[in-house]
Amino acid sequence: MAKRKPEEIEILKCTYPIVRDELSGHGKALEILEKSLKNGTFPATVLISGPPRVGKTSLAYIIAAALECEAPTPWACGECLSCRKIKRSLFPDLRIITLEESDKGKLKSQILVEQVRKEVLETIELPPYEGKKLIFIIEPAEALNISSQNALLKVLEEPPSYAHFILIAKDFGPLLPTVRSRCQEIHLSEVEDSEMEKIALEMNIRGRKREAIDVSRGRPGILISGEWEDFLELRGALEQLLVLGSSLEDYPKLAPMFDVLLEYQPLVVLDEAAYMIKEMSRSLEDPESGRSETCRKILGAGGRENLFRKAKLILEAPSLLVRNVQPKLLYQSIFLDLGRKPDTGLN
Repeated sequence: MAKRKPEEIEILKCTYPIVRDELSGHGKALEILEKSLKNGTFPATVLISGPPRVGKTSLAYIIAAALECEAPTPWACGECLSCRKIKRSLFPDLRIITLEESDKGKLKSQILVEQVRKEVLETIELPPYEGKKLIFIIEPAEALNISSQNALLKVLEEPPSYAHFILIAKDFGPLLPTVRSRCQEIHLSEVEDSEMEKIALEMNIRGRKREAIDVSRGRPGILISGEWEDFLELRGALEQLLVLGSSLEDYPKLAPMFDVLLEYQPLVVLDEAAYMIKEMSRSLEDPESGRSETCRKILGAGGRENLFRKAKLILEAPSLLVRNVQPKLLYQSIFLDLGRKPDTGLN
C-alpha cells in the first residue's frame, strides 16, 4: 500500500501473475518478448524500467514462468507443476535478489556486494535444480551499489547457457553504462485510459470509478491493490497545502495535512506533489483548458510564482532525504513557503 513504510514491504510474499493475459496493457513490449520466446532467442539479461506500480515485477514473473513452463505457447500455461510452484514462490530455480533486512528489522537502502557474491556468484555455477533455467530477478536494481554492479559485470556478459537475469528498476539513472550495455532494455509506460477502465470494472469500482482512474495515473497496480483510495486521501491533503500554505501563521490549520503526508513514503508524496503541480501549471498557462476550483484558489494564494517556487523545492527534496533530512521538516519548508531550504547542518 502507498502508506506502508519501506521496512514494512514484504516483497517475497507478494503474489504476481504468471500468465501473459493477466498483465494489463504493455502490448508492444509483450509483442517483442513473445517473438524472442518463439524464436528461442530470449536475451540472457533483461532490464525492465518504469514508474512504480505499472507492472514491472508482474512482467518479470510472467517472463520467468514462460522460461520454466513445461508446455509454453510461448507464454506460460499457468497449470503445470513449474507454473504452480512459481505462482506460490516455491520454485527453487527462481532466485529473488532484493533488499535485505538490517539488524534493526528495517530494509537496507542498498544491495551490497557481499549479498551479490553469496546469492548470485557463489550459486550460478551450479545448474538448475529442477527447472530448465536458473533465473535471477534483481529488484530494485537501482539499489545495487557501484561495487555490486561491478561484481555482476562478468556474469552478465557471459552467463552460463542455463542462466537468465531480470533486472527491475524505476529508472536507468543509477545503473552503470557497462551494466546497461549488457541488457536488453524494456521500458513500461503508464497504460492507456481504456485499459484502466477495464481494470476498474473487473475490480467492481463503480461509484468513484473516474476518481480512481484519474488518481491511479495509468498505474494498474494502484487500482488492483485498492491503493487508489489512499492516493485520493494524499491528493486531498496536498491540494490543501498547495492552496493554503503560505506562512507560519497558517501552520495550525495545516498541521493535520502534514500528519497525513507523514503516513506515506516520502518519495510517493513528492512524486504526487510534482505531478499535481505540473498539471496545475498547464491549466494556469492555458486559459482555454478550463481551470479547476483548486487552480483558481491557487491563483488567489500567490499565483504562478508561488507554485513554481514550490515545484523547485520539490525537485530538490530527494537529495535532501538522502542526507537524512526529516520528512516533516522538508514538507514544512516546501508548503509553508519559508523561502529557504531546511537547516540540515550540511549547508
